Amino acid sequence: MLLWSRLRAEVAAYPRTFWVLWVGTLVNRLGLVVVPFLTLYLTTERGLRPSMAAALLSGYGLGAFLSSIAGGLLAERGGRRPGLLMGLLGGAALVARVPFATALPALAVRVIALGFVTESYRPAVAAAIVDLVAEELRTRAFALFYWVINVGTAIAPVLGGVLVLWSYALQFALDAATILVYGLVVAALITEKQPDRNR
Repeated sequence: MLLWSRLRAEVAAYPRTFWVLWVGTLVNRLGLVVVPFLTLYLTTERGLRPSMAAALLSGYGLGAFLSSIAGGLLAERGGRRPGLLMGLLGGAALVARVPFATALPALAVRVIALGFVTESYRPAVAAAIVDLVAEELRTRAFALFYWVINVGTAIAPVLGGVLVLWSYALQFALDAATILVYGLVVAALITEKQPDRNR
């Protein structure tokens, strides 16, 4: 009973939008099944040389690095919600299209773009937490987010390993679906359009 009361108090301490982002992040990270197996996909399924697969993975990493800058600028100038929607809906579309790239240049562009787009929503989430949560609770709020990211990231490779026994296509389908679900939830439940510049 005491545990239940503490849990209710913990949930009530944060606004609803915070928990929408928290649950969306959990769903998104549980579906992060493509990236842990991307090297295997490129070398076994697509027949690329290990050196070429490594180059594409480096491109993915570079895209993810640059996305933090671009995503932060978009979240600041355009708003948290647009930053979230562009990263999530764009990421879902890209993940779904990677398996259909037949030529190497198209595959390379999509893999590199994947790193950029799928990670670009994260600065908007961080900025939204700062907007939503009282200053004295922010450290705990970010800890809750990092906890759920770690849980999802720990489970996703296991799930991905099960899916790959059947098909890499199932991995891409699940990954795209979870990103899309997060994007649709944001579109339906989060209404912020512009950051409050008077804060």
